[in-house]
Amino acid sequence: MNRELLGFALVVTAALLWATLGLFYKTILALEPNFTPLNIVFFRIAFTSFIIFLAQAFRGKLSPKRVDWALFLGYALLGIAIFYPVYAYAIDAIGVGMAAILMYTAPAWVAIFSHFLFGEKLTAFKIAAIALTFTGSALVAGIYKPGTLRLNLYGVLLGLGAGLTYSFYNIFNKLAVQRHSVLDTLMYSMGLGAIFLLPLNVKAIVLPFRKLKLLLWLLALSIIPSLGGGFCYITALRFIPVSVASITANLEPLAAAAFGALLFGERMEWPQILGASFIIGGVVVLQVKRG
Repeated sequence: MNRELLGFALVVTAALLWATLGLFYKTILALEPNFTPLNIVFFRIAFTSFIIFLAQAFRGKLSPKRVDWALFLGYALLGIAIFYPVYAYAIDAIGVGMAAILMYTAPAWVAIFSHFLFGEKLTAFKIAAIALTFTGSALVAGIYKPGTLRLNLYGVLLGLGAGLTYSFYNIFNKLAVQRHSVLDTLMYSMGLGAIFLLPLNVKAIVLPFRKLKLLLWLLALSIIPSLGGGFCYITALRFIPVSVASITANLEPLAAAAFGALLFGERMEWPQILGASFIIGGVVVLQVKRG
């Protein structure tokens, strides 16, 4: 029981840390108008991997001969290098709200994949939790405002692709943490992901080194939500099923909305508050009946 509670607490912590991404993205884009969100993603994962590399080298923990390179190549390609651009293009095609909604179909994919890969039961409680958190995420993202949503087949397919590839992020994390340390999992997956994304970011490669403030914000982004959130989430997978973790991580949009209200004065409307209650309800369902 204590291990499961620790797992839930770690996922909640990860969701809170990931919810600060909006603050970092807004600040960094304001500091460097030539940056795109994909540029920020590239430096985020590249710097995170490099920071861990330095720490592991200092501790004498680097052991590349024992690394499952096939696993990390698949992880970096599907869970990072494809997911991030697909999600970025989905946002461009159908807007932030609808892209976020479609991306949060990921827990359903994770529940299906983990049933076959890890023997995690697809229970009625999990299905109910997925339905509650998905509906809540849709409301928090503003689905009740038709005028703010854009729909087209290309964008919808990209959004669904983002959800599918985001589920790969979860599945590969579960596979990797069974064979490697949490830090090695982050270092190799993000390092290889950065290499895959490098061709899309060549023009921006020197920009952070021209502005100290920009560089410091990118480093903070890499350490706080990226390294901190990733470490908490992957560690949680040692204690709770990945399907349960992915559903609980849907607290992120709720936390992001709360941060927006506190830091930027972005008021939550009553449908968003209702959505927040759905997300919390979904997580409570998982607590009441696990597995």
